[in-house]
Amino acid sequence: MYETVDEIFANNAATFLAPEGPDLLERLGGMANWRGARNSHAVWPYERTTRGAVGPEATFGQNGHRATVTSFGFQDYLSLSRHPQVIDATIEAVRQYGPHSASAPFWQGNSTLTDDVCGLLSELTGLPHIVLFPTGWAAGFGAIQALVRPYDHVVFDRLSHASLQTGLYASTQKLHGFRHNNLENVRSTLSEIRSSDTANGILVVTESLFSLDADYPDLAALQDVCHEYGATLLVDSAQDLGAVGPGGTGNLGVQGMTGKVDLQCGSFSKTFSHIGGFVASHSPAVEHHIRVFASTYMFSNAPTPPGLAAARESMLIVRSEEGERRRERLLRNSLHFRAGMMAHGVDCLGEPGPFVPISVSDVALAARMGTELMNRGVAVNLVEFPAVKLGTARFRFQLMSDHTEAQLDHAVTSWAEAWRACGGADVEIDLTETAHQAVDISSDVAV
Repeated sequence: MYETVDEIFANNAATFLAPEGPDLLERLGGMANWRGARNSHAVWPYERTTRGAVGPEATFGQNGHRATVTSFGFQDYLSLSRHPQVIDATIEAVRQYGPHSASAPFWQGNSTLTDDVCGLLSELTGLPHIVLFPTGWAAGFGAIQALVRPYDHVVFDRLSHASLQTGLYASTQKLHGFRHNNLENVRSTLSEIRSSDTANGILVVTESLFSLDADYPDLAALQDVCHEYGATLLVDSAQDLGAVGPGGTGNLGVQGMTGKVDLQCGSFSKTFSHIGGFVASHSPAVEHHIRVFASTYMFSNAPTPPGLAAARESMLIVRSEEGERRRERLLRNSLHFRAGMMAHGVDCLGEPGPFVPISVSDVALAARMGTELMNRGVAVNLVEFPAVKLGTARFRFQLMSDHTEAQLDHAVTSWAEAWRACGGADVEIDLTETAHQAVDISSDVAV
């Protein structure tokens, strides 16, 4: 059916988004055939199997082949998941508590490790009331789903993470997307809502670092405009908490806003060596309401003891002098990598930080480049629809503090070689496109 790469990319994932036919399972063959064709033509750079520990170098297995490469696809920004203290703490937790929480947190899923992690998160966020979730996705979804009722409004940045957007769509139909990081659009939206509805709540949703654009809002100004119109601000700090800012406080700390926003949620999976998430607030009423009405808290098992031990030890390192040194190395790596790319004429999206997005407007070119980069010993995540706007793609280089300058330079050189090998000189690259739409068939949903 698909004899050439061009035939493959005459379709995309959206082609198979709404299959037709009475049998829910039988009608799914089109997507499977398309995926298989991409795989056979070596333009399916996903679902690799890692053989060994997470780190700057990794061995992958796919289709019976193995390759050891420099990896820029892991989210382990301070390189803590293989830190001896984190590994030892995780092993000790298995010995003491076993591997399983074995219950939802509302019943018997918590342990003394839960209290330890909540205390450390209170220090990091400056917010005293913490609710833990089994994943960061569950935290973002659960916070909105628990607090927003069908008669309330949600005003959200159109680049907000999929967990947040899914939560708001599950909660109310009164949805108002605003242009990315556009404060005046927020203000005008809130003014319009309050001109006709002073009885119901408004939740404003944003992130402290956006994962596909590497940028961030003016959080103080956003919190002020929320208070001006009686709205509540929720900031998702999944990407930057621990990895940047004084004491690992993220961009909230950089902007002097630690402990000053209404609500904060986040994830353990980017810096704290395990899956898990949290919601933090000033209010015990908020804490207890979420514990009862967030379905992802009430009806899901609690974070596991080994996971909590890894997160706890990672947080202790994050708050230490070693943590500061690791953040400094991560920033130096980001600046070095960006400078190398710019020397080759490549503009990188956003600001220096733990990841570097590069947008490519031609999806077929991007897929070919992913293969060429892998052949040159560089693994990087290609992001295409439904995670970004239909018809576009971008690479997200995820950096670690333990990446060496030699590894960074190798990635830059490999990018330039892959670009030329794929005929990139004849294809326009879109390095400025940031127009995104809400969650639907043509949406951008951050991952």
